Amino acid sequence: MDPRAYILRVSVTYICLLIFLPSTLFPFCDIDSYGSPSSQPLPPFNSLAPQPTSLSPSSNSPVPNPPHDVFGPPSPKTIVTISPPPSPPKHVPSPPKSVISPPQIYLPPIVYPPPPSPHKKPPQYAIWCVAKPTVPDPIIQFAMDYACGSGADCKSIQPNGSCFQPNTLLAHASYAFNSYWQNTKIGGGTCDFGGTAMLVTVDPSYDKCNFMST
Repeated sequence: MDPRAYILRVSVTYICLLIFLPSTLFPFCDIDSYGSPSSQPLPPFNSLAPQPTSLSPSSNSPVPNPPHDVFGPPSPKTIVTISPPPSPPKHVPSPPKSVISPPQIYLPPIVYPPPPSPHKKPPQYAIWCVAKPTVPDPIIQFAMDYACGSGADCKSIQPNGSCFQPNTLLAHASYAFNSYWQNTKIGGGTCDFGGTAMLVTVDPSYDKCNFMST
């Protein structure tokens, strides 16, 4: 017997037993005729087998588009653009080639006064005050004492002084008169001493005795 026909008959018999109870209603469900050919032909096997449902879409039916208006258009997202920090300039300006230098200040050289010569020369048109040689000694002595007590430098005519020699009243009085007058003439002092003194333009200095002049 054909295996497919056998399986088909077993299947049909089992279905008839479960579903169709009265065997009289369906003559083709007769159990007694098992193994013998039935008077009614069976339907083809291909008609009883379940037909597979095609899952592939038909070529004529269009594919439905997804709904667009259900949720509305997507809201645009806010995009924050972060700009990169500016890069340092590649070109650095070079300093000017010619730089104006500040003007140089030239200071005058410092000139120090020359050291004094050992023999001081009297200034031009210098004048000295000396005693008159014609005045008697007592009057000259009195005038010399007045000059030494009123501002004259009489240390040089003391013993062991630079102007002690010659040890004469006229020489000592002349030095005292000149010292007094040179120191006081700016304040109004005069070379008179009661008529015992006079002005000369010849320097009376000698050896180490220097008569002051201004």
